[in-house]
Amino acid sequence: MEASKAPDDGVIWPAQIQTLKGKEVHTIYPEKPTNWNRGIDGNQVADPSAPCCLTQLPAELIATILSYVNPVDLTNVSRTCRTLYAHATDDRLWRAHVQANVPCQIVTSSSPCSTFRELYRAHDPRWFLPRYKIWFGDSTYLGSLILVRYDQRRGCIEGYLLLANNRSTDPPFAVDNLWVSPFEPDIHLHLDQPSFRLPVHPHADNHVQGRPVLTLKRRPNEDNAGEDGSGSGSGQPVWEREDPHQPTSPSDPVVMDLGSWSYIKTTFRLARCLSREEADGYPSSAHALWPSHSIPSSHRVLATGMSIHAALGPNHCPASRSDICDRAFRIARGAFHFQPSSWLRSSPVEPVFDSRMQFCEEVTTYSTLDPTLYTPTRQRPLRGIWVGDYGVHGCEFLLLHQPDDDGDEDEGFESESETESESETDGDNVENDADASTSQGKPVSKKNNKKPRDPIYRGRLEAIKLTGDSNVPRGEASFVVDDLGDGGFVGVADEEPFAGARRVRSKGHIARAGFTSDEYIDGELVILSTDLLAHKWFQLRHVSYFRRVDIDKFLVPD
Repeated sequence: MEASKAPDDGVIWPAQIQTLKGKEVHTIYPEKPTNWNRGIDGNQVADPSAPCCLTQLPAELIATILSYVNPVDLTNVSRTCRTLYAHATDDRLWRAHVQANVPCQIVTSSSPCSTFRELYRAHDPRWFLPRYKIWFGDSTYLGSLILVRYDQRRGCIEGYLLLANNRSTDPPFAVDNLWVSPFEPDIHLHLDQPSFRLPVHPHADNHVQGRPVLTLKRRPNEDNAGEDGSGSGSGQPVWEREDPHQPTSPSDPVVMDLGSWSYIKTTFRLARCLSREEADGYPSSAHALWPSHSIPSSHRVLATGMSIHAALGPNHCPASRSDICDRAFRIARGAFHFQPSSWLRSSPVEPVFDSRMQFCEEVTTYSTLDPTLYTPTRQRPLRGIWVGDYGVHGCEFLLLHQPDDDGDEDEGFESESETESESETDGDNVENDADASTSQGKPVSKKNNKKPRDPIYRGRLEAIKLTGDSNVPRGEASFVVDDLGDGGFVGVADEEPFAGARRVRSKGHIARAGFTSDEYIDGELVILSTDLLAHKWFQLRHVSYFRRVDIDKFLVPD
């Protein structure tokens, strides 16, 4: 391939000269583009008076091209010309963007908005909440686990606490000098009181559920105020009315009306993602980051749950859209302390908060998990969200993590090569891996006529608490298994109720109150099935049951 000069336009075009068995192919010069001219620097630039090549395409091709464009760029496309505006505002495109963020249900209505485009704009940039669905908080030692879902009846995004209790009334019984407590978990959402609810409201409206939006701002510290009256911003936080004509920034909270007392406010806040260099600057034992270093995550933010008065400074809040972390958010609950003279009324029915009222709040930071971490596969069949029985501490939720540190490719329940060969020979329809990754129940095999193969037990297993107790808090390991395979294999259980189950060596994590004097003790993990485990704590003479949690069944409102 060499370059030659076209004689008509002076533009250097690649000459398509090839030698094939000693025969030369004639040079073919492509036609000069009609919408390109030369700029003053000699480079080719688009001619603004020439028609756009994209608009010359058939409508079907334009719609296909725009279906690959993300919502931000799709909005920019709609601002270019009237033709592309008509294509970029097609409600079928925006319905697909809404549906991509709402798992386990088909969105059929944009109500209460007139279009899906308006619905998407109303909840932007908070659509990541129902997309990742599982969120665990850093509040004190106990933590909390909430499920976020989209309710298309009201067009709102809402999060509810996931709770569990042991409904079994059978007494404990002894097996080999160990006490076994029957475990029948009752898992449910706390529907009486949502953790947060984000209703649909237009961007220009400064009301949420009929209440005036109050923005939490920090008054300048009068002691550090300069000559121009500006301060350090470290003074007492106060609530002020939001100007409806001023654009809101990502750091502004969303005040929610959850039916609580008028002087108790719940706000939703976005979080700023820390860079890897910033996160590595904190020691692994510190409670400054969430999720903690023991929980696998590539996105970390500053924690707030262990602080009674968590001051949200610039390092906590995003300054622009690019700073928003789509794997974390914060919920703040606070109460006003005011004197009778501080309570004013601008109308007979509408109370107004004086800007000098004191305000204290408790902030909880929530984070999520990569879906691959809790999606079971054939080589890692125990991955998932589980609930366990911890005696007097009640039920606690855990992430059973099988790290990808053995260097082997995880084939799922069937290798890709086998899936391709079977689809070519049998013509069976096979579910996409992305669809299988949304499943949170028992491992789902692909739709074919063959029976699923047996799971493979090998590698390391870590049971990490998503909710904890006063002894071993959230974010810490409950038990670990160094090798699920032959290296840790003890034998097959022959005693009831564990007869026929696989037994492997493990180490249980125990501590005194306040997570002091923690240590690992000898234990044993009994694998009854991929949905049911039992852990033996030899030093405590106790056996705990663990069951897999089907998350998806809670994501569709009744």
